Amino acid sequence: MPGTSANVDLTGRGALVTGAASGIGRACAERLAHAGAAVTMLDLDGDAAKKIADSIGGKAMQVDLSDYAALDALEFEADIVVNNAGLQHVAAVEEFPPERFSQILRIMLEAPFRLV
Repeated sequence: MPGTSANVDLTGRGALVTGAASGIGRACAERLAHAGAAVTMLDLDGDAAKKIADSIGGKAMQVDLSDYAALDALEFEADIVVNNAGLQHVAAVEEFPPERFSQILRIMLEAPFRLV
């Protein structure tokens, strides 16, 4: 694989990558699979995650990381968790919607805690 700097063998290990349907999450999933890990990809865009999972021999699950019930219902095995999913909202604090702040905390802080 071009650009790899270390010869890592993750055969027999399971990896979970959030936000894995594009960008950095996709690259992490691909690299982990290349190293031999059984990769489970979580993303809000289930179709895109499935397409990538199929290409790397992984598994894809569509999930909204802000939905606690959906997180608690997930069944997976992982030795490695890549917490890549995230979002941002740029606004002055007095204009920042409290519900958006809560959503950011659920996805970027509470979801990884529940997954681990």
